Parts: sequence; C-alpha cells; structure tokens
Amino acid sequence: AARNAGLSVAKGEYITFVDSDDYIAAEMYAAMMEKARKYDCDLIMCDCVKEFGSHTELYSHDIRAGFYDRTQLEQEYFPHLLVMPNVEYPPTISNWLCLCRHSHNNESRLRYEVGIRYSEDLLFGAQMVYWANSFYYMKGKAFYHYNCPNQQSATHTFAPDKWNDYVKLYCRIREIFGDCPEFDFSDQINKVLLLFVYNAVGDLLGNGVSEKKRNLTQVKIILNDPVVREMFKRLCIRKLPVSKKLKVLTICYKYKIGLSLLYDYQEKKQ
Repeated sequence: AARNAGLSVAKGEYITFVDSDDYIAAEMYAAMMEKARKYDCDLIMCDCVKEFGSHTELYSHDIRAGFYDRTQLEQEYFPHLLVMPNVEYPPTISNWLCLCRHSHNNESRLRYEVGIRYSEDLLFGAQMVYWANSFYYMKGKAFYHYNCPNQQSATHTFAPDKWNDYVKLYCRIREIFGDCPEFDFSDQINKVLLLFVYNAVGDLLGNGVSEKKRNLTQVKIILNDPVVREMFKRLCIRKLPVSKKLKVLTICYKYKIGLSLLYDYQEKKQ
C-alpha cells in the first residue's frame, strides 16, 4: 500500500524502489538513466550484491545482457516472465533492481496487490515487463546492495497466512496471464504454484522437531488444497528441468508420501 501511494503521487519520468535496509551505489541511477536515454527504454534492470555480513555474493540472472525490443521480449523473455524453467523466481522478482518509465507505469496502472505480504513483487515485476515495449539488462553491473534476511525473517519462516497469500497471488496471476494473446503462459502459471508449494512446504519441513505434528498437518492441508491437486494433474514431473532430488521431492508432494521421513531428514540436516 505504501508503494502504491508513492506511485500515485510520483512526478518523475521514471520510478524505482529502495528497501529501507538496503543501500545503492552512488552512480546507480545515473548509469541506468544513461541506458534509458540511449535506447529510449521503458524498463532497465541491473544486478545486485547480496550482503551476508561475513561475505558478499554477486547476484545475477541467467538471461542475456543488453537491449530487447518488444519482439525480442516476447521471444526471449516471455518464456520465463513468471517463473524460470527450473522453477525459480524470475529476474524481475527484485523490483528494486528495476527503473521503470513512469508514463508506461501509469498507462498500465501497475499497482501492488494490497494485503499480499509474500512474493508480492513477483506479479508487479512480471507486469512491468509485460507492458514494456523495450528493456535493457545491465548484466554484471551490481549497483544495488541487498541485505540478506536471516533464517528467522518472514522470507524463511512459515506463518498461518502465508499459504493463503500464495493462493491469492496465484489466482491473480492466473487471472491476469491466463488468457494472453501474445504468449501462452499456462505452463509457467502451473510452475508458479509449484514454486509456492516448494516454499511453503519447505518452510514447514524445516520448522523444528517440537512442532512436527502441527507442521505435518499444515503440510497436508497445503498438498490437499484443490488448486494444488489440479496443478499436479496438469504438471508433467518427468519433464521438469530440475535435479533428480527435486523431482523425487515433487513426487512425494504430489502423492503425499514420505512426508514424515522428509521432516526427520530436514531436522537432521539442521
């Protein structure tokens, strides 16, 4: 809601975001605006440095660097607009790496889904690209410094409303991208829900042995959710471009087998 309020009153030619616990290089927006002017871009994205306290890591994306026109966006970027083929978040999940033309934003009425607290950046980032006519990726230019949350943060723990938020977000994604004339996103929409299952169930399986019974009950509630059962009917696990370990895990989730053993295994790893 706070970002939406900012979007409603912003007067600049471009808009962007910086989270309160992160920081940016002094030259970030000057360098990004240089690309925006040179290529007349609707959307520009850079990379970031993940700050872990004891060390740092470059965070980059498995897409090509440089300029994309609308045709190239549809051909090269739309195949992973909502989710990467290996069931990972797409590049624009990091909204704060993006500089978006404000007029482009107003025309499409990009706004965040108020009330959704988990992965809400996914839909906004996908819409930024979907409505763009041009995009530039400054691969390797890590201007943004992201303070990585610890394992006790909301990102890595399960809350009772987390799965509800995931389902709401999935339904909005399906509503917006389920019948697009430019591209068939149906496979990606299935994989988005699978990603949410991985996240939610993974949080629960790693949530302490003392809560085992309650957490396993919650896992079964998620895996029995009608939208999840329908997703597994449509999904061909054999064709997922993921590791054998993750395929086995996905089979366990689909058929709801070995969940207690998975819980015990995760507890031993910790």
